[in-house]
Amino acid sequence: MLTRENLYPELIIVQCMRNSLKNQARNTLLTLPESATPHNILEKLEGIYGNVYSNETLLQSFYTEKQDEGQSVADYGMKLEGILQKAYDKGIRDSALKNATRYKYDTIKNFDEERKEVRAVELELQISSASKPTATVIHQPVTAVSDMNVLIQKLDAFNKRLDNFEE
Repeated sequence: MLTRENLYPELIIVQCMRNSLKNQARNTLLTLPESATPHNILEKLEGIYGNVYSNETLLQSFYTEKQDEGQSVADYGMKLEGILQKAYDKGIRDSALKNATRYKYDTIKNFDEERKEVRAVELELQISSASKPTATVIHQPVTAVSDMNVLIQKLDAFNKRLDNFEE
């Protein structure tokens, strides 16, 4: 986002990125040239630390996850949210949409409301892209959409169970 907005020189962004990393993550950047761009750094880190789970594996992980002995409902919910965030990142292929809606995951607590907000942002991005002659709209493959729909249904069921538990 910082690179897209052009608020800061690329050199400053690279320096901030390098300074923000610690230990092994910082050492991984030693193999990059000094002329590395923020995009190069993110690609390197994504290649080493990024999510490599398939949609099917994420769904299986979500379905089979169980609350640990002595684990609070809040901690268990956060664990499930972590799995869903990985699925969200994997399922939404349009990086502009993902970046534009990332903050909504933390601010909106109701999944249906979040989905509605993400769809609204998606529409805005499509409209703004249509007005630019060089822009293209990236569509999800049907399998990713159907996987996300299944995941959404499971999350809705989980939200209902959690609401019943809290009552």
